[in-house]
Amino acid sequence: MEFLDRLGTIVRRSVIGAVIFIVALTFLLGKTEGTRIRSPKEAIVASYISIDDTSVKTPYHINGKKGQTFTYTSDIPTDIGDEYAMMIYSLYSETHVYVDGVEIGSYGSVKPMTVGNLIGNIRVIIPIDRTMAGHKAVITVKPFYNQHMDISAPQFAQADKLKMDVLMKNIPKLILCSILLTLFLLVLGLLLYQRISKAMIDVKLLTFFDFFIFTVVAWVICSSDLPQFVTSNNEAVSLISFLNLAMMGPAFVGYCRQVLVDWHGLVQRVYLCGWILPIVNILCFALGICDPMVLLPFTHIYYVVAIIIMLVCAIKARKKSKAARVITISILLLMIAATAGLTCFYIAPSKGYDAIVFCSGLVVFFFTLLAIIAYRIMKVVEEEKYVAKYKNLAFSDALTSLGNRTYFEHFFETIEEMKVEGKSVTLFMFDLNYLKLVNDKYGHQAGDNLLMGLADCLKRTFGDIGETYRLGGDEFAAIVIGYADQILTILDDLNKNIEKSNKYRENKISTAIGYATRKYNKDDIDFYNKLFRDADDMMYANKLRCHQQDGRPSR
Repeated sequence: MEFLDRLGTIVRRSVIGAVIFIVALTFLLGKTEGTRIRSPKEAIVASYISIDDTSVKTPYHINGKKGQTFTYTSDIPTDIGDEYAMMIYSLYSETHVYVDGVEIGSYGSVKPMTVGNLIGNIRVIIPIDRTMAGHKAVITVKPFYNQHMDISAPQFAQADKLKMDVLMKNIPKLILCSILLTLFLLVLGLLLYQRISKAMIDVKLLTFFDFFIFTVVAWVICSSDLPQFVTSNNEAVSLISFLNLAMMGPAFVGYCRQVLVDWHGLVQRVYLCGWILPIVNILCFALGICDPMVLLPFTHIYYVVAIIIMLVCAIKARKKSKAARVITISILLLMIAATAGLTCFYIAPSKGYDAIVFCSGLVVFFFTLLAIIAYRIMKVVEEEKYVAKYKNLAFSDALTSLGNRTYFEHFFETIEEMKVEGKSVTLFMFDLNYLKLVNDKYGHQAGDNLLMGLADCLKRTFGDIGETYRLGGDEFAAIVIGYADQILTILDDLNKNIEKSNKYRENKISTAIGYATRKYNKDDIDFYNKLFRDADDMMYANKLRCHQQDGRPSR
């Protein structure tokens, strides 16, 4: 299973790298022929056109055959103003426009590269002038693929108005993409937060969520009519659209894989199979075998199979996991949206309804996926609280709230991770005097009060510059990194804090003190032992002097 996970990571990164490379190469080498428009607002649309000398109402649906030429005519309005143009929708077709037998414009007759016919779904804009008013325009359309087509009558208006009309028709797609991009940025923020704070958030879950959204947005934008207004590399735009469509499948399955843990093996295999689609698309396009448009039905088949398998796995896993129950509903919604989108595509591909319908379903789908992410994050936060609580219990002294001996030893076990190479480390050792006498004479509660008093003094002295510990019984310690030239000042502050505390105590705090300073060197294998021995020896000598002065036993 680990092998499949690693293989999936390698394949994903390799395919994404290949996609970026071939798209960049296409942008560099290709520049699709075509008239670009500057800025539309509204359009005048003819209601009827003539096909084979028969007047038919538009849009007129035909079954386009690869290489077959369709000819239709349309009357140019008599009231032509300045900067007028006619706009024709070309669905992966070579298009020519003639007026009085003279060709006034064309699109797709010259390919930008020797490979492929991905000239895109383009709104061909052809300027017209007053001399053409009232004349008949003859339009020929030759599709590059076997496909259903809707032939619409040309639109006549000023070029600026035509562009605005196209923009308004794409508003629903822009709104849907804006919603998806908001979700993308939200999850990207969570990923950055996880990286900075090192929180235990499921990175793979968030990554596949954002990857899925990115592929959807790239597909919707590149399959719309808008990119042609900002670039003439229509072939590269079409290629991006198809490759992102091919990668949406494994992105979806990759997300499901993070939720459906019990079915990880099966889902992982479906995930790996999904990457075959973009690989085949890239190879066939690069080698000139066929275009991604020809492979589109295989992409659709994979989607159907993948959604059904994920749905079955989610249904079987829903009793064990709340996330599985939510994703079951999500996949059902996605299935409905995908079915409606595919139906629109195969019935009326020229309308662009497939992207709007499918993307609308995806917005709802992503919000349900976001609910899973929110649930996971809440669970992680709750787990982190428990971890912090148990860690505090494991590393904290119950009486004084200082670090315990385990935490003290943990410091030296992890010192290499603290990047203190070459810095001075000072270990202070403290032994509370006369604790046994106080326990015997006044009871253990009085002794505990004395221990807590010394702990409080240590916190106030070392709280901002180091860590403090109770090693057990009457023994305490503090560790300070740096401040080697301020040891006497630190000890003076400690004595002042003890004096302040003793003003209000019946049993006075008295402690023996020892310390040792060494510069840390990772090659010094005896660093801890030497530091501890020197500080402990100094502390014990200090304790002997204290007890010799007042005539009391040292222990």
